[in-house]
Amino acid sequence: MRILYILIASLFTTSLFSQVDNKLANTGIKVSYQGAVFYPGFRLGIERPYKIKKKERIFKSFTWTVYKERYLTYNLGTYFHKSFHSNVFLFSEWQIRRQSNFGVFYEIAPGLGFSRTFLPPTFTIDDNGSSKKVLFAGNFYGLSCFSATFGVNLHSLNSVPVKVYWKTSVIALVPYNSLFYYRPTIEFGIVYCNSKFWQAKPKVKHKTKNYSPSEKPE
Repeated sequence: MRILYILIASLFTTSLFSQVDNKLANTGIKVSYQGAVFYPGFRLGIERPYKIKKKERIFKSFTWTVYKERYLTYNLGTYFHKSFHSNVFLFSEWQIRRQSNFGVFYEIAPGLGFSRTFLPPTFTIDDNGSSKKVLFAGNFYGLSCFSATFGVNLHSLNSVPVKVYWKTSVIALVPYNSLFYYRPTIEFGIVYCNSKFWQAKPKVKHKTKNYSPSEKPE
């Protein structure tokens, strides 16, 4: 009888953990306000998990679960600085995320891509002193970035498939006047996760450690 109870409990536990993992394993659509300090912009992106490691610590009165997650993201962003330049950039990030069973998470993410700047109205002057407006003045640059994020996965707490987050980043453009140009940014956004959109199949690992007293034999 005890063996039957253990088997039923194991099946239920496995089913419950699978449901929790499925909430983490969905592709997310990201929309955010992004500002280069005082200059407004926005960012659109997609995040796809490719690895999730779940670590459980079982105590006598509660279980503490931590998820170590790895994502690849694809992003399109911009900001507008009227007197300097506007910048449109396309890049990918490698997100290294750690999430608790309460849905609170933090992450770091390096990234690479390229950008295109657009200058304010720019003119050229020929030898006769005549001026001519340059259309779409600006340049292409290589882009590297690094960010830190804090957020909450509401899907871990209820049925709303949404994450909210706050993010700080540093973006570097190279080569810029033979060196590089960097700019800090801040970001406030949401991630909408839909299991029917571009289904992800991340590699999932479970690791459990039991700290509760073992049952004494009768």
